[in-house]
Amino acid sequence: MKRTENIVYAIAWGVIFMIPLTHLFVEDYHLAGYDSPWGAVARSWSFIVPLLVLFLVHNGLVAPLLTYRHKKKEYFILASLLMVVLGIYVFLPKGMNPPVSQVDSGITSPEAIVQTGDGPIKYVPMRPLAPEMVRIILALLVIGANLSIKYFFKSIQDDRDMEDLKKENLESQLQYLKYQISPHFFMNTLNNIHALVDIDPDKAKDSIVRLSKLMRYMLYEGEKTTITMDKEISFLEQYISLMKLRYSDSVKISLSVPDKVGGIEIPPLLFISFVENAFKHGISYKKDSFVDVALSRNEDKVVFNCRNSMNASTSGSSEGGIGIDNTIHRLDLLYGDEYSLDISDSGGVFNVCLEIPSNFNLKPILS
Repeated sequence: MKRTENIVYAIAWGVIFMIPLTHLFVEDYHLAGYDSPWGAVARSWSFIVPLLVLFLVHNGLVAPLLTYRHKKKEYFILASLLMVVLGIYVFLPKGMNPPVSQVDSGITSPEAIVQTGDGPIKYVPMRPLAPEMVRIILALLVIGANLSIKYFFKSIQDDRDMEDLKKENLESQLQYLKYQISPHFFMNTLNNIHALVDIDPDKAKDSIVRLSKLMRYMLYEGEKTTITMDKEISFLEQYISLMKLRYSDSVKISLSVPDKVGGIEIPPLLFISFVENAFKHGISYKKDSFVDVALSRNEDKVVFNCRNSMNASTSGSSEGGIGIDNTIHRLDLLYGDEYSLDISDSGGVFNVCLEIPSNFNLKPILS
């Protein structure tokens, strides 16, 4: 951004210094009493150079005190000193008379008579302001323009810095939420394996193998921003097969997924908390229970459905838990208002319906 600002300054001053070169193509230099166009150009440049020096000092040393360091008192003191120095330079007698051979000072009209060489007498309009006052006014305009441009580029940089800060903060929140989901998931899974150790050691061993696959997934895939949907489906299949080892045939467990999902990208570990919740609160050893999980693609949406029977002993807390809360928080951060989540409890059935865009894209804050 600083480089762009400097380029703007260079272009602006380049244009200002090129304007006097028009004297080389338009023969109007004699109107100001010069014998050659280069004399008029040199005179104009000598008028501009002090303003350029003022700009360089103000831009490099003085303006940053106000725009970046917020030292108003120091800025106004130094800016005033700059103007005083320029005023002294401007109003000091230069020991030079204007390049006019004859001026009739008795004329009080707004025109002065100028005799150049042997040519005819010409009438040149007198300037309404003295050149010294013109320089002072231009100096104030240079300082004002310099401050305006600096504040403009600073506002752009501040916006970018704020976006970067928001992005870092959002990424930190997402990482924190995933780190919370992981221990929560492993805690539940280890509890399941522990329950199998005494009941069926062989199933417990199989569970450990399956758990190792899940851990590998969470280690290598869970840290990514996005994964392909088929990998998330494979993860759910491993988890649900692990859960099937624990329960008898009286618990109906099903997983329905599409055969082909293409190259759909989704955030990892997005559905597992809902599935965990279904097993935790929906299974009863006293009556028939069920857990139905389904994933589908509907036009530009990925639709996740999870239905489970209600366990009377835990039905009051079926919507709670760290995993569900963190997943909802992740959805808010990732999708904003571009997702829909419907959680309902009707007729002894707990139902979760989640719809997310199939073309996953983080909110503009991460773009």
